Amino acid sequence: MLTNLLIFVSLVAYSTACTRLVMALRYDLPIDPRVQFATGLVGSIAQIGLMATLMIHDGGIDFSLLKSISLVLATAVLFVTLSSQRFAIQALQLALMPIAGLFAICSVIAPSSRELLQLSAGTGLHISTSILAYGTFTVAAVMALLLGYSSLRLRHHKLTPLVKHVPPVEALESILYELLAWGTVLLGLSILTGFIFVGDFFAQHLIHKTALSILAFVIYSFICIGHWRRGWRGRRVMRWVFGAYASLTLAYVGSKLVLEWVLRS
Repeated sequence: MLTNLLIFVSLVAYSTACTRLVMALRYDLPIDPRVQFATGLVGSIAQIGLMATLMIHDGGIDFSLLKSISLVLATAVLFVTLSSQRFAIQALQLALMPIAGLFAICSVIAPSSRELLQLSAGTGLHISTSILAYGTFTVAAVMALLLGYSSLRLRHHKLTPLVKHVPPVEALESILYELLAWGTVLLGLSILTGFIFVGDFFAQHLIHKTALSILAFVIYSFICIGHWRRGWRGRRVMRWVFGAYASLTLAYVGSKLVLEWVLRS
């Protein structure tokens, strides 16, 4: 009963937010930040609550692929919603909410593909920082796409409704590098807690995840330091951003996909 209520609330909130955004962009109307904040907050918290009911059991925690991705996306929606109080980035909800809603539905109807895990406090900290880091970098990847689109439209002197409803390019770039900095810190904490608390961090079935996560951390750190010390920016940096996100996706999603759906372990 609780599961049905939470997914209903989440999907209604996401649908309302996306519908209002589509109408605003289509007819070039102002976006109501209060409605977008309320619907984003209610929808993301309801989805996080839904994942809690699906993942937490008496015998342990279910960290199967679909549920983990759903939790990451709900965290990303919540992050964008809270950040929209500082920056006019409500348009990002339109990119994240439909995917988050889809994974919420899949999480409910698809059977779990993993056994329940018994977690210590340290392992729980490692997983929590991993989820927060991936959620932050997911928002950063969408922000980079929006930045690239806005820059391209402005270069061709074509102000589309989407460009009109987002902050200027300079502000988007500032937000992006702030996201990258926070995400890099969280990813570093995730790797550090993995070293300390996960006994089989370099085991054969985790070595690819560990190596790809470290590679992503190195690239993101390289980008942040280069921007801070030398003012790096532009399309070349965006390629590195997407490359690091691809590495992180292979680490987080690819490894779980192989283990759960290919090797069935």
